[in-house]
Amino acid sequence: MAQIQWYYTQSPFPLWYGYIPALQGVYAVVVIQAGSVYDTLPYQGLAHLVEHLLFKGSRSYSAKRLMQLIEAYGGDMNAYTTKEHSYFYFQVPATAIHKALSALKSMLFEATLAPNAIEQEKQVILEELALYEEMPDELIHERFEALLFPQHPLGTPILGTTQSLRAITPEVVEHFYQHYYLTPHLAMAVVAPFPWQRFRTLFQNHFSMVTLKPKDYKVPPPVSLNHQQMDMEVQQAHYLIGSYAPAAYTKESLVLSLFLNYLAGDAMSSYLLWELREKRALVYQVSANMTFLRHVGWWNLYTTSKPKNLPKIRRIIRQALEIGYYRLPLEQIKKQAIGQLQLKWDKLDFHLFRRAERSLYQLPIPDLTTTIRQIQQLTLKDFQAVLEKYVLNGNLCEIESLP
Repeated sequence: MAQIQWYYTQSPFPLWYGYIPALQGVYAVVVIQAGSVYDTLPYQGLAHLVEHLLFKGSRSYSAKRLMQLIEAYGGDMNAYTTKEHSYFYFQVPATAIHKALSALKSMLFEATLAPNAIEQEKQVILEELALYEEMPDELIHERFEALLFPQHPLGTPILGTTQSLRAITPEVVEHFYQHYYLTPHLAMAVVAPFPWQRFRTLFQNHFSMVTLKPKDYKVPPPVSLNHQQMDMEVQQAHYLIGSYAPAAYTKESLVLSLFLNYLAGDAMSSYLLWELREKRALVYQVSANMTFLRHVGWWNLYTTSKPKNLPKIRRIIRQALEIGYYRLPLEQIKKQAIGQLQLKWDKLDFHLFRRAERSLYQLPIPDLTTTIRQIQQLTLKDFQAVLEKYVLNGNLCEIESLP
């Protein structure tokens, strides 16, 4: 990938701009503090619904025209909602940058939120919910989050439920939009072939009216976790084990992510995949899942198998969780992590999302050399301390579902 020359401004909101003269297109990400953690009970799914509704027309453009401003030139725009944020991203040919910025501004800050559009989009999301309800892996992860954060938006599905979606009224939608979009907290990252001053002028012309208002939320205290049986219509046994994790952007979250990547990352030689699949043919796959948020996080290991294999699988996984304390191949873990980081560094998406998220909270953006050094300096004691706190602390949640 060509060298990126980065520029930064905080006016009217944080923007990282990457200049690559040889590019033919413009690539952009906007991150807004408007995730499902800001849903007000009993309106779970509200943040996700509003994200959908922003594509349904504005004061300046119809829904179809909004998309044509991007797609007619061969580009595309999409969005998704997480626990803390909503993300909007697009790519367009450089010649269409004016159209793309106009569409983005209009959909974010001029949404009409028509009552008929709200009802129609609720029906679309109900269909999406019905799809997820047929996916055991989604259901078991939802149960896990609900056990970690009972009666809190962190523990409710991002999409909401049938009951909560039906409870959402146009007034509730308008209130959320006013609070989280018209007085937003957001950041943006863009890579394009225009000189910095030219793009900065375009940016400020479109978004000068934005006034920032940072948001926050309270995290409930941890609860005691235990073993749970879950009733699902399944053909295989499903098994999940996990617990709380450190907050994002910390040394602790880096250590835990490296350990779980070693145990059950994407590599075919990851410890558990090798032990459970390649050596014993007990499973098809096993995954490590991590969520690191601003104030809290959670992790889990998840797999499926024949019911008769589950006791053996559970024993092997529990033994694996102790590996980090007694015989961790530290240099191997760091070498793999550094290599994976170097490959990520060549991807535009990695830089866009990383810079947008970090600038939202005024966090530094370490370069590659600094990030590699942080990994290299990790010690066995660092891993042991994190494992004692988040893995070997006796507060693990186990969920299993049998046919």
